Amino acid sequence: MAVLDKLVKELGEDFKLRSNELETNVDIEASNIIFHLPLIVLIILVASSRKEIKFSVEDVSYWVTRVFLELYSNFSISEQQLRMSSVLRKRSVEGILFLESSDFILVVEDEGVRFIKFTTSGNDFLKTYIREKEMTGLIIGRINSALDRVLLKGNSFT
Repeated sequence: MAVLDKLVKELGEDFKLRSNELETNVDIEASNIIFHLPLIVLIILVASSRKEIKFSVEDVSYWVTRVFLELYSNFSISEQQLRMSSVLRKRSVEGILFLESSDFILVVEDEGVRFIKFTTSGNDFLKTYIREKEMTGLIIGRINSALDRVLLKGNSFT
């Protein structure tokens, strides 16, 4: 069982993701592949762990889009279409809610802007799995590399 699946199981019935209730004109099967919630969760978690990124809630779709484009160069849709996707935005919100309920991030407000803060629990999770050579550790490593490339290109809001 995948790591995030275990976490969802541990959270129990109090936390339910209702991705099957999406109302969109996008092919649901295709959007499930592209906007895979565990991948979005890992992108949000890794991005929030980076000290050089001042990570606001409003910037989540930007960062997720940029990482997707770095990880998968063969998207047939534009960056703007990807970032403005209602499915991506909904999954990003679900990811933030999941991470916050798991105590991996904390959403705090500062002067009217909501920022995502990385917690000790989130740090412990990443430290545990980043060293693994299994799938979760490899994905976290690829996300970190993609974030490095985005930051080197100067495509950030920081």
